[in-house]
Amino acid sequence: MKNVVVATLMGIVLVACSETEPRSVEWFLESEVDRKAVLAECAKHAVPSSIECLNAQKAKDSLDLKRRGYVRSEPVGFSKEE
Repeated sequence: MKNVVVATLMGIVLVACSETEPRSVEWFLESEVDRKAVLAECAKHAVPSSIECLNAQKAKDSLDLKRRGYVRSEPVGFSKEE
C-alpha cells in the first residue's frame, strides 16, 4: 500500500513539473518557424483553445497588420467637453 501511495505521489510531481508555461505573443513574433509549426498543429483542431494557439495567432495577426501598413488610430472622444 505504501508503494502505491509513493508511486502516485511521484507521478503527480512529475506531471506537475512537466507542464511548461505557454510562450508569449512576443516570443512568437520573434520565432517564425515555431509560430508556423504551432499554427499548423492548431489548425488540426476544430476549436484551437490553448494559450499557445491563441498567442501564435495574435502574433501572426500583428505581423499581417504591420505588413499591410495598419496604423492604430486614437479613439474619438464623444464627450461634450471640448
